[in-house]
Amino acid sequence: MPRKFSAQFRPFRRLIGLFWFCVVLFSYQSALTAEQESKSKPYPNWPDAAHQSLSELVALAGSLVERAASAQAAATQYRIDTVYFRETLRDLMLANKKRPQSEQLSPAFLTDMVRMAAVLDAAAECQSGRYIVCPADLIERLRRQHFRITQGLRNVTGKA
Repeated sequence: MPRKFSAQFRPFRRLIGLFWFCVVLFSYQSALTAEQESKSKPYPNWPDAAHQSLSELVALAGSLVERAASAQAAATQYRIDTVYFRETLRDLMLANKKRPQSEQLSPAFLTDMVRMAAVLDAAAECQSGRYIVCPADLIERLRRQHFRITQGLRNVTGKA
């Protein structure tokens, strides 16, 4: 019985063999490409991806500051964006701890980012009806803290 089965599929043996050869060749090529990319950068995911994420966080903070200053920001969406900012910052800080000491972000910059998250949380509590309406001193603190993290980002990325 087994011989009949193998006799039926005998023409496909070479095709199956060719298929497995292609699979092995492709996986070897993928591994080789990944190894070459990792050799080109000592920490492939750090500088570019982290700086892009930092830039996005600083831009989000700027957007939140302006929305709080406008007194027309919808409270629910503002709170959602504030939580997103805080959680993204948390993930970034956890990833930062896993990096070698020479590649880590400065503690002063991270402290400024945490302060920004705290001030944004305070602004999220300034709800009047369905809108965020903050007092003038809180708006000023938001703008000053955003200026600090913007300057810190310029120091980290080296861009003016």
